[in-house]
Amino acid sequence: MQANQEEKKSEEEALRDYQEEASTDDEHGVERDLLLLRTRQEQIRDFLAAESSEDESSDSQTVTEEVKQPPVKRQTFSSSRWVKCLIDLPLIVIMTSWLLCSGCLTLYHQFYEPLFDRAQRTDTDLLHEYTYYERHCNQYDISTHTASDLLLPERGGVSHMLQHGAAVIPQVLTKDTVEELRAYIMHRNAGVTDREAYPVSQGESRVSYGIDATEHPAVTQALKEVAEHPLLRPLLQELLGDVDPAVAEITAITSWAGAVSQVWHPDTKSDGNALKFARTYSHSYSLFLPLQNVTERMGATDLCPGTHYCANDLDAVCEANKLGLHLAGPQGQYFPAGHGALINQHVWHRGSAHTDPEAPHRVVFIVSFLARPRVHANDARQLSRGTYFHQKWNMWGHTLRDLQDASSMRWPFSVLRALSLWKPRTRHWGYDLVTAVYMRFSNGQLEDEDLPLRFLPKLKDLGFPKFLQGRLLSRRASQKQRWQFFLRETLEKTRDFLTRVNLWTHGIYLACLFLVALVRWQPRLVPTTIFRWTQTHAILVLIATGVYMRILQSQWGHDVTSGRYLMRPFPAVTLQHQSEKELSVRMPTTLPQRTDVLIGTRYDAPFLGSYDQWLDFHPGNMRLIQWTKQNAGFYKSNHNSALWSLFEESQLKDLEKGRFLLQDYRTGDWRIMSESQKRKRIRHELQERAYGILRELQRSIRCLMADLRFGFQCRGNSRMCTESQESLRQWEDTLFEPTSVYVKTRSNTTHLTLPSLLRVKSFLRPINDRRTSRKRSSMPPQSVHDETFKVGDLVWCIHDNTSWYPGTVLQEQPHGHFTIAYNDGTVDYEVQPSRLRPQEPVTQGDRVLGCYSDEFRDCYPGVIERVWPSGGVMIVFEDGDVEWHMTPDRFYKEPFAYAWEYYA
Repeated sequence: MQANQEEKKSEEEALRDYQEEASTDDEHGVERDLLLLRTRQEQIRDFLAAESSEDESSDSQTVTEEVKQPPVKRQTFSSSRWVKCLIDLPLIVIMTSWLLCSGCLTLYHQFYEPLFDRAQRTDTDLLHEYTYYERHCNQYDISTHTASDLLLPERGGVSHMLQHGAAVIPQVLTKDTVEELRAYIMHRNAGVTDREAYPVSQGESRVSYGIDATEHPAVTQALKEVAEHPLLRPLLQELLGDVDPAVAEITAITSWAGAVSQVWHPDTKSDGNALKFARTYSHSYSLFLPLQNVTERMGATDLCPGTHYCANDLDAVCEANKLGLHLAGPQGQYFPAGHGALINQHVWHRGSAHTDPEAPHRVVFIVSFLARPRVHANDARQLSRGTYFHQKWNMWGHTLRDLQDASSMRWPFSVLRALSLWKPRTRHWGYDLVTAVYMRFSNGQLEDEDLPLRFLPKLKDLGFPKFLQGRLLSRRASQKQRWQFFLRETLEKTRDFLTRVNLWTHGIYLACLFLVALVRWQPRLVPTTIFRWTQTHAILVLIATGVYMRILQSQWGHDVTSGRYLMRPFPAVTLQHQSEKELSVRMPTTLPQRTDVLIGTRYDAPFLGSYDQWLDFHPGNMRLIQWTKQNAGFYKSNHNSALWSLFEESQLKDLEKGRFLLQDYRTGDWRIMSESQKRKRIRHELQERAYGILRELQRSIRCLMADLRFGFQCRGNSRMCTESQESLRQWEDTLFEPTSVYVKTRSNTTHLTLPSLLRVKSFLRPINDRRTSRKRSSMPPQSVHDETFKVGDLVWCIHDNTSWYPGTVLQEQPHGHFTIAYNDGTVDYEVQPSRLRPQEPVTQGDRVLGCYSDEFRDCYPGVIERVWPSGGVMIVFEDGDVEWHMTPDRFYKEPFAYAWEYYA
């Protein structure tokens, strides 16, 4: 205001001066006007400049105040972004669920359904997968009757296990661990539910259940001591041929007063284990660890040593020859707490009765092991039949090394391993839960109640809706069909449900989106939102596709799609060598006996572990090995002298009395070797014993030969593999016959046919579909030979002057009588030689009677054309009919009518 007043005063003074000057001097008027105008302009300019400076200062102050206030526009943008995320999240979850379910269904169809079929083994399939034979045992085959013989030696543990099938290992668990673990298990027993308990033979007054490795420190410590035991760990590695064996069972079993004796049993069934099918099923071992001193009256475990080689029922044999583990303790009074009994799961055993009401509960901690699945070593084995492999579902997928650090077996890592989802690269995979389950139900080895009473309640606990579950087929369908149908229908129902949910949810969202766009009049809202959804879903689809391609291109995926995973152990092999084509002519098939020397061709693999030496402990082979050990030194010193020729004539004759059988690697049949072949084999054995390097070279050659015959790489009939086999065969001959000269010839490849089908066809003639009438045999009975018998001979013994029963000479009594151990477990003393006949082995070409009714009735004459390792035969009848496989209870050789009850 003061500046305005001063400006007005200056203007008035300027005007007054102008009037005075205008009146006095008109000549200078124009100049004065110009001067005044300039003065006025400068004053106005200065005024405007002062006003603008004041406005700028006030504006800067206002801007500073506004900056201190929250940004309204940014807040609005951030809120809209969170709203979009909350709106899109349900769509992302639903879409992810649909992709996951669709991916599981795709994996099921592409990978698991073929695996279900490959894992299945029918009896017909197994006829071609024999590595041993159907061996029937009796009392003579019990390896020991002395408990101290079961103590594990410091060296030779593998030979000990192959001989007896069991070993006692001292102090596996420390005293403190035993006490803590027993206290925990006794506490746990009180809370075990029916769903947790596992079925157990003679289960009254017994309880068994799975244990988590991390559920209590005492369990963790016990497993660590097992994994780090200086005798047990290397023994398991050598037995299984695996540096890190898989864990197949972690359980506890408790019995108390009132528990009766269990029935005698092996944990695996002979119709599906490594006894007869070493390349089809893995052999496994259970470690029994009592957590208190166990006396006989407390129910100590009874064993039947040596029965892991036997395929027949041995209940009576084992009852008469049982060996209680309590006898292996101090003074034979009790089995000490913390000691371990490692038992081959083929060995017959039982838990005896707990009859002492004043004794404590008998608590046993059990851990079982088997080799890991190793596809790349041409290992096509799977879990054996019979055993349940009881352990908690989240303990699958672990190995011996994992037991050393049980902290890695905690949740959620245990779940990821059990479901075969993830494991550190530094750790090995054991058998995961998915693999174990489909191997079991594909062969009917699960309980019929497992699906409705165990699996479905688990789904209910997880909150899985019942309307999405597949239907349960009736029990008329096979176990494989029931599981396969349920899993497939469950996945399909879930996928279809999620598809409908996806469509309805996206439709509702789109409708709401159009409504909002119309109300708020935002035309660009719809396309921008749809573009955002498209981007999000495209990312999910790309991720799912990447995961699927990763699985498809993984080693597991490649092995499944190529057929390598769970492949058949023995392919259909073509004949490559002229000597192989002549096998059927020179070497008839037969069923091995205990006294025969067996030359196997279907073992010879490092992944078999100790079972690569399986035939070394066959009785006939043990006799040969013992003889060569005794004479190897003499052979090494005198094999080039005339002294050895004299020795051969005198000593080899006695050894050559037994049969030498060579296994046909193509079919598994056992063929009788000629006398020249027997003598050549004996010399090879002597050379191997005399020169250790020859033994190692021979073993390497056999393993290479087995890989070329059975390996996945050579299943395409590769010419390289064919030529390699011939080269190895020549090299092997050169090692033992260095002076021989060999000429390599090219031989034609002929597809495999049965050994003597040409002779079979000559017997065939057209017949009607109905069975032809046959007359009973008119073949003359075989003559009775005057034989002398010795201990170990296989004989037929007549009983009640009616039927003949198979048995073994167990002991020679005074006055020329014998003690006979029958195959049904009974023993007959003071048997006269007139009641005995030698057991003639069933051999191709024998004349027999084939029967179509029980008790050897409705029988007709024929000729054996092939002997299977199962003991069955192929018979060509006199009228031309052919029976491909007749079991031992359906045929017999005259003049003996065998006791039918023995076979039935």
